[in-house]
Amino acid sequence: MKQQTFRSLLKTPSAALQAMVDGLRRHGNRIGFQIDMDTWLKGEGSICFGCAATCTIQKALGKKLSYDNGMIQTDLDDRANIYSWDKTDLWMFETAINDARRGYMSSLFNYFHIPTKQLNKINCAGLPYLNNDNWKTELPKIEKFIKKLQKAGL
Repeated sequence: MKQQTFRSLLKTPSAALQAMVDGLRRHGNRIGFQIDMDTWLKGEGSICFGCAATCTIQKALGKKLSYDNGMIQTDLDDRANIYSWDKTDLWMFETAINDARRGYMSSLFNYFHIPTKQLNKINCAGLPYLNNDNWKTELPKIEKFIKKLQKAGL
């Protein structure tokens, strides 16, 4: 049986970005989880810290990560085990989402095997760089971009 990928699960860049927005909103406001765009995934005390990619993956897989056993710093192998996911696909998708939250869409389009010429037809100017301080207020700009991608069939 072939290992599932985020590409097969989410299908399009717009669906991946929507999972990022939904995941940030859901997990950014829950007890026991805190957004930290500077880490892939770690735990300290009873708090789980994660970035936009962590929130996207939790949303896509229907998972709710938490920690209650002291300080944990997770590397790629640990994250692949936590998610029960292929580590190569995980790394490629995390990187694509991390680039997207910085306003760079080429990695996301490449991940979904969409030719660069299609990305060049989409105006990506003005996309925000989501960080720890602005992600909540900047999500509407991402949602507007999602609608543009959906209109283009992406």
